[in-house]
Amino acid sequence: MRSSAPDSPGLLKTKEVLEGTGITHQILYRYVTMGLVEEIEPAPGKRHRRFPAETIAVIKLIQSLNQSGYTLRDIKDIFFKEERLKSVRRRWAQRRLKTRSAARGKKGKKTASRRTKTPARRRPVRHRAGGRS
Repeated sequence: MRSSAPDSPGLLKTKEVLEGTGITHQILYRYVTMGLVEEIEPAPGKRHRRFPAETIAVIKLIQSLNQSGYTLRDIKDIFFKEERLKSVRRRWAQRRLKTRSAARGKKGKKTASRRTKTPARRRPVRHRAGGRS
């Protein structure tokens, strides 16, 4: 996960992340390549990558889950399921708002129900026991 942003005071240098968490550069690189930690592309003319301020808290959470027996793959699944759940909830809320606002706009107008539009079902034909003669 890489995003591009200008240098800002809320961003951490790689050295600050490593010192704040006690991990090695290789472990940080592994977290970045797995998508567990977000890395921000350097600004034009800059060499160093930056990380959001919450990166240290995310890495500490990853470390505690890893020490509890979860693999990095399990942790990635946990993180992404949480993100998917948030996006599903967000979309559901947006749809709900749209339907409510659409319903408010249609007050007073009568519409045919869905049941009246569907054709009647045919009942299955039952045959007598013993076959036909």
